[in-house]
Amino acid sequence: MDSLTDKDKKLVSALAADATLGFSQLGELVGLSTAAAHERVKKLKVAGIISATVALINHDQIGTSLLTFVQLKVDASDKGHQIAGLRKINEIEEIYSIAGEFSILLKVRTRDTKHMEQVFKDIYSIPGVTQSNTIIVFDNYLQRQTIPN
Repeated sequence: MDSLTDKDKKLVSALAADATLGFSQLGELVGLSTAAAHERVKKLKVAGIISATVALINHDQIGTSLLTFVQLKVDASDKGHQIAGLRKINEIEEIYSIAGEFSILLKVRTRDTKHMEQVFKDIYSIPGVTQSNTIIVFDNYLQRQTIPN
């Protein structure tokens, strides 16, 4: 797709807010028929603009309520190998390459601090991980997927 129309943006925003919306509901929201909404969403998926339709997990309900962000300093000559090792740790939800004093940012979910301590052992068992800085999240006040105007 060359550029997103206003209707495309509304469709993507609506699905980002609630991926369970049906095509008839989506069509109503943006002024399209059910078939036209379905076709647009299909095109947005093919174009890679919508990469997945997912469920948001209530981590309090499943016992993984401790959320931390971990910044890592690593030996830059072997960063690909370190990222491959980090991908194997199930508690790591997201891995980012960042600028600044640290070069990797992790989003980590665990049951509690004891569980997090085990994750740190796993992280530091990866050769080239030299230092970390941890941010513990107390609460989340905003979580959204948006498309800039």
